[in-house]
Amino acid sequence: MSIVTVESDDKEAGSIYEKIVLDVLSGLHFQLIDRLYVKININEGYFIISATIKKNIKPLRLSDISSLDPIRYAVGTRITIDPVQESYLPAMIKLLTSVVGKERITQPSRYEIIVKDIEPSEIRDLVVFDYTTYAQTIVTEVLFWIAPEQFKINHVLNDGETVTILFSEYDLKESWLHEQKKVHESMKTKV
Repeated sequence: MSIVTVESDDKEAGSIYEKIVLDVLSGLHFQLIDRLYVKININEGYFIISATIKKNIKPLRLSDISSLDPIRYAVGTRITIDPVQESYLPAMIKLLTSVVGKERITQPSRYEIIVKDIEPSEIRDLVVFDYTTYAQTIVTEVLFWIAPEQFKINHVLNDGETVTILFSEYDLKESWLHEQKKVHESMKTKV
């Protein structure tokens, strides 16, 4: 199965929308989406778009972006940040502050943090950046970018793995909501 499937009751509209989808998804967005399905019903006036988020997206842990070493002369941990990962430094400091408290953290240099009274094993697996939550946010935004501009009324189904949105310029009908739910469930079961 292709990553992108577009179905439409108007063949020309389906072809145009497939190009729009591929254009919007170019680059980074393809890395986040496993499958994408679009159903366009021009006769009734609704548009359903559904995407499954890739499952191999792992959170970024403290140990992924830094080295953690026990401090020999005092009880604590020296965290040395990989300069390539410097953009995560504010999130790392915020996380450490929330876990151990501000008074136990010092930053003697740009790429070094000292955390007093804690062993490396206690903080090694702290999640600095959750790519899964990020992916859900980005994928949902992308689906809104793809939808027809005039279709302002929407209904979102999101279970963390699959996001399905029904769009229309009219009040949503029960039959459309039922179709949205069918699409959502079928995207979850396809392999």
